[in-house]
Amino acid sequence: MELLETIKRQKERAWRLRRQRDLAVGLAALTIVVAIASWLIPRWIEEAGALYGANTASTMNAAEPPRRERDSQESPARGRSIEEEVTNVISSWSGAWSSQDIEPYLDFYSSRFELPPGMSRSSWEYLRRVRIMNADAKSVSDLEVVVLAPGSARVRFLEAYRSPHSVESVPKTMDLVKESGRWRILSERTAPPS
Repeated sequence: MELLETIKRQKERAWRLRRQRDLAVGLAALTIVVAIASWLIPRWIEEAGALYGANTASTMNAAEPPRRERDSQESPARGRSIEEEVTNVISSWSGAWSSQDIEPYLDFYSSRFELPPGMSRSSWEYLRRVRIMNADAKSVSDLEVVVLAPGSARVRFLEAYRSPHSVESVPKTMDLVKESGRWRILSERTAPPS
């Protein structure tokens, strides 16, 4: 009788150990899948946007940007042309990305920003945060500003950014609007790769 109880306890113990091991292996596998997905999904979304001409940005209810950013955008034009103002905004936007200042970066986007089809603002912001944190630098070149109306402009430029996994350079078009004295990004499109 005692022998049967001992055997039964050993079987239960072995079953518990196998269950704990299986749970640990499952958790490790899930962690790996999440890590891979957080790296791949933003790239897939950007590639789909580039291939299908979809809008590839949005913003979040970002905290107030640092004073230096606000001052440069909220101060009156003081003789500056719209082209100069918009060029400065794009330069600051690119700089916020490169320095991984996420909240100021997101604050460049209008609350009316055109989101990619089927994507919520919070989803886009999450993906953008992941992408910014994994990128090293962004640069803008060949900038061309077209004034559409007194408070509206279209900007075309070549955007290049570098991450540990890739170096990408794509033509980008942004529409900006002036809201409460600040230029903000209303839409963003990347051209398909040629």
